[in-house]
Amino acid sequence: MLPVIGIVSRINEEERFANLKLHQEYIDAVIKYKGNPLIICKGSVFNDDEKKRLSYWLKQCDAIVITGGYHPTDYDYYVLEYALKHDLPILGICLGMQVMATYKSKEQLKLIGNNSHLQDNSDYSHYIDIEQDSHLSMILGNNDHIKVNSRHLEYVNSGGLFKVVAKSDDGLVEAIENPNHPFQIGVQWHPESMISYDDKQAKLWQTFIEIASRTCK
Repeated sequence: MLPVIGIVSRINEEERFANLKLHQEYIDAVIKYKGNPLIICKGSVFNDDEKKRLSYWLKQCDAIVITGGYHPTDYDYYVLEYALKHDLPILGICLGMQVMATYKSKEQLKLIGNNSHLQDNSDYSHYIDIEQDSHLSMILGNNDHIKVNSRHLEYVNSGGLFKVVAKSDDGLVEAIENPNHPFQIGVQWHPESMISYDDKQAKLWQTFIEIASRTCK
């Protein structure tokens, strides 16, 4: 049985009618590494009934991907809290990492002030240094200095409840993790866009799905 991977979707409110927004790359990455994607969608009103609805679908999940976006919401924190409470594997990507870092902490998002980390069309944007012996380093094959892509205007100074395990060459937090779980990891870059040309990022996704499959419902 394939592990069910819940993928947090976003709402695009820029058009006349708000619509669901989720980059195809997230779904394709889950399918490629033998996961069964389940889109977790947000209702227009976040209340107790909405939490019950979300909980129903989260119960079907063996792991959670908290996707990129622009600002953390109560919806994001609810999904994260559920995953933590039920000890699920978590992959937080870009905003997803920021959600993890700001969860139940005083950490706030800050503007970088320039576009140095907003490189939409670049396969690689900058290097990061990864802490040795971290889960992230071991998953990537003990690679402690790698190059990643970058698409963000905001940053965090700390990991909040999570441990900072990577920083960019200009000192910004690039990855955080729970050292007591095999895969509760947040990354500031977009590994879903890199799997076709970077074996390390492919390995990140592959490991995430493999760990989810160990406790597949």
